[in-house]
Amino acid sequence: MNFPSLTAFVEHAATLEARMYSAVSLGVRDAAKVVHKRTRAKFGHYQEGDGPFSSWPELQDATKKERVRQGYSEDEPLLRSGDLMRSYTVEHEGLVAGVGSPLEKALGQEIGVPGSNVPARSTLGLAFVESERKGFGILNEHIGSVLVYGRDVAQLSDDLSELEPVDEELSQ
Repeated sequence: MNFPSLTAFVEHAATLEARMYSAVSLGVRDAAKVVHKRTRAKFGHYQEGDGPFSSWPELQDATKKERVRQGYSEDEPLLRSGDLMRSYTVEHEGLVAGVGSPLEKALGQEIGVPGSNVPARSTLGLAFVESERKGFGILNEHIGSVLVYGRDVAQLSDDLSELEPVDEELSQ
């Protein structure tokens, strides 16, 4: 970035702190959106483990029969009505963003419930591990847009269409 005068540089520097705060805030929010999309995309599909999270075990025959009896497909783990999947949201304020579900059932599925014979089928944890590099990349792009290119935060793209596509059925 070139400045035509010392005055132009000083004016730029005077606004840098506020613009950087906004850039980091938007970067954190957009990184959380990546985790959110990946979390929701896991429902209905067996997952391979990653990091500390295990691969999902096959649904038991009794569970498959009960799913069919209730009018659902036999073998789409964690996906019946879609209520659990849709319960995951992004919350964002300032430099903090989070993804989660208010449903107790979500925690049980994430870590398992041994006394009830419910194995762990992590969605959020796996999505976070898989999204780490992409999330930091988004954060770096937002910071770089302000530092390197001098863009105003209003110029930062809010369009996440270039992120990994998620099945349209899942996003509704």
